[in-house]
Amino acid sequence: GGVIMAAGTKPTSIFFVRSGAVTVRVNGEEVSRIESGQCLGEVGLLLGERRIADVEACGRTELFELMEQDLWMALDMFPGLYKQLHKVAMMRYDHVQSREDWGADKANIIATEGPLREFQTFLKHVSSVIPW
Repeated sequence: GGVIMAAGTKPTSIFFVRSGAVTVRVNGEEVSRIESGQCLGEVGLLLGERRIADVEACGRTELFELMEQDLWMALDMFPGLYKQLHKVAMMRYDHVQSREDWGADKANIIATEGPLREFQTFLKHVSSVIPW
């Protein structure tokens, strides 16, 4: 386990959960849980916001981390990726702001096809795994 992101900090990267899960909390209250195959940190980078939540690994978790400048390059390489990530970012931002159905994981999307899935496959081949 361990803290991955802290609310209020400036975003510098986006993460993809390779294995395990993370808990998302706002003011100490659990908002959501993000599991293998999902991303986190996209709200800050894509919406130009400071981190809106604290994120902590649940036990042993492995992540891929992509720095901000590399994300912008990847968005050019994978047509449609920005649209998919932006959709996730907006849903999660709205989910946190609404304070409704926290913990319901309504704002989580597992990419089974399309640009996000292609990008995650690419990441598996070029990224280092970060254990938490």
